[in-house]
Amino acid sequence: MPKQINFLTIIIGLMSLVIFWGSHVLYKEWRAHFIDIGWAVRPLDNLLSYQSQRLYEFTHHHFTKSRKKGLPTVRLYIPEKARIKLMEDPPQSTKKWKKGFILDSHRNLTKIKFRHRGDAPRNWAYEKKSWRLKAPKKKLFGRVRIYNYGIPKHETFLDNYISYYIGRKVGVMSPQSRMVELFINEEPYGVYNEVEHIDESFLRNNNIMPVNLYKGEQVYKERYLTIDFDLFNNPSLWRKASIFNRVSEDDVSDLIYFLNLVREAETSSESFARLKQTAKIDDWALFSAYQTLVQAWHNDWRHNMRLIFDPWSGSVKPIVHDTVSMFREEDFKLNRRSHALLTLYNKSSDFVLKKHRNLYKFVIDEILPKTIFHLDNLIPNLVTSMSRDKYRHQQSFGTKRFFHPINEEKVRQEWNQLFMQMRKLNKWLSNQLSGPPQAEWKQEKNTLALTIKGPIPVDKVTMSFAEGTKIPSFIGWDADSNGIISNGDLRIPFRIDGRDLILEATWLANQVSSWQDPINWELIQTGGFNMIPTLFRLVGNVRIEPTEIKASNNLTGKQAVLSKSSLTGVTPSRWNQPIVEKTSKEFVWSGDKIINENQIISYPLKILPGTKILLKQGASLIFKNRVNIMGTISDPVIVKSATKGNSWGVMAFHGPKTTGSRVFNIQMEDGGEGKIDNIFYSAMLSIHESQGIHFKNLTMRKNTAVDDMMHV
Repeated sequence: MPKQINFLTIIIGLMSLVIFWGSHVLYKEWRAHFIDIGWAVRPLDNLLSYQSQRLYEFTHHHFTKSRKKGLPTVRLYIPEKARIKLMEDPPQSTKKWKKGFILDSHRNLTKIKFRHRGDAPRNWAYEKKSWRLKAPKKKLFGRVRIYNYGIPKHETFLDNYISYYIGRKVGVMSPQSRMVELFINEEPYGVYNEVEHIDESFLRNNNIMPVNLYKGEQVYKERYLTIDFDLFNNPSLWRKASIFNRVSEDDVSDLIYFLNLVREAETSSESFARLKQTAKIDDWALFSAYQTLVQAWHNDWRHNMRLIFDPWSGSVKPIVHDTVSMFREEDFKLNRRSHALLTLYNKSSDFVLKKHRNLYKFVIDEILPKTIFHLDNLIPNLVTSMSRDKYRHQQSFGTKRFFHPINEEKVRQEWNQLFMQMRKLNKWLSNQLSGPPQAEWKQEKNTLALTIKGPIPVDKVTMSFAEGTKIPSFIGWDADSNGIISNGDLRIPFRIDGRDLILEATWLANQVSSWQDPINWELIQTGGFNMIPTLFRLVGNVRIEPTEIKASNNLTGKQAVLSKSSLTGVTPSRWNQPIVEKTSKEFVWSGDKIINENQIISYPLKILPGTKILLKQGASLIFKNRVNIMGTISDPVIVKSATKGNSWGVMAFHGPKTTGSRVFNIQMEDGGEGKIDNIFYSAMLSIHESQGIHFKNLTMRKNTAVDDMMHV
């Protein structure tokens, strides 16, 4: 009897323990679903499975952990009471700074502040948490004020790190990052991705003075409910991470100006031209090419957007933030839509040409193979640090089980799969961009039709004419397809070599938005593009009758004979136009020139001796091309107010095309400052984004509104 009682007691005790543990797990499961709005806990990642895996890891890692040196270490010392306070009322409590210490490079304890980072519960709901550390203003981490320590998200541990690493290699704005091993109170917490925080110190480290830096996030805690959360539809969905001190913190006029331009540029040529001055195609084509290289369009219309607004250049630049490389995908993409601006720009031939030139340069420069080499050297230290991580079971972002126990051989198997995909992508990009030009032609009644296919930009279209056949002296793109030369048709420059006529233009196929069934709200914003055959009709002053046409791949110079066929194509889209080198005629100013309002001069200009430029109150003059001001000592050029007692704005030289300008013997007075097209000009004479302007005998006086007479 006593033996039966003892046995029942043991059974009841064990059952009670199981019931208690099970209830605790179920509560955590419910809690995870409750707080994780917008990120459902997947069945295969449930907490019962998690707890079982956790028990296994805790048991075996003591026998498999390495004692060798691994990744660079970061050692934090934080009070247990502070850690408990951070998790007192998540997610609000996770954002409250607490005091702690870090071991610096000289092995001295330094005071810091710390908290958790990230709105997604996976960043702080489990044992291994993401962290944000802030240094005192007078004792930075090198030149960085704040670092983020993120839990690796995927089985490779490297997805975010690769994206930041490649971003810096190709020249997009990207924070510094490295893989580290984190110790908290001398307990190893395994591998983390250390990333420089995007804030004012990030701007300074990239040689940018503090300006407006906007953060766009509409997921988790930061999402506004009951309203449309497309970041490009509503400036109130953004907040500032850095502030331009010339305006108030609440002033978002630069953001409003930019978002309005994006919408208006869909249908307005004038707005599209101004948009290209604001969101410069060089900057965004590089960023878009980078997205293709890492196969990730994670900086999109609802989250992970970071934009720098430079008031001196008027430009808006993107920053790499939390971009997760997706090399595991088998179906590689050249282009995808991520937000309204890039959806619009991917329809522009200027943009696509520069993007594909960047992509081809990435292939030629072997960015992906060199990245593989770098990662391969990182693996041994990474494996060592991973062996000490008893929380490594948290890393899996999906449903795949990670290796048990972890060892270098199995890690290399996982990485080799990643490297194989990166090599495949590199080869695929090369094949997409380095082949022969994909184009055909056909003779029509009064025109010659050139059909462009695929992603390769086509140039040096060479028409060979038989003896006795007239060679045109004029060729234009028949934009309205009426079969005759019209006022709106674009003249195509060319040169003649014997019986060959060589068009000096570059041609691209349309990119058309595509969707896959079933359509949902996210696919409408982030679907792909299809490149479809596009037909350009050419018209001349005489009928164009070549015997043969050849063309070249603009990226490689490879030439091929084009097939003559009946292939048709769609009409070029609004922003897909033949790309030609535009030349501007030089204009001349003399006598009295009255400027009634802000005027932007985009053509070359010569200003003769004795010219008087008289500006009405508040009016400004912005030069965006080469200017020769040819005043003499006896007959200077004078710039002053048109009305005595009033002040005008600024005279500015803005942009690389002003390089080489000469400003001789000029007298300026009564100027001030101005804001034109969202650009600040803070002196009577302002020089922005220009080099090599020659000033001689410059006289300035009676500056108003601001102290500076000249700002460079």
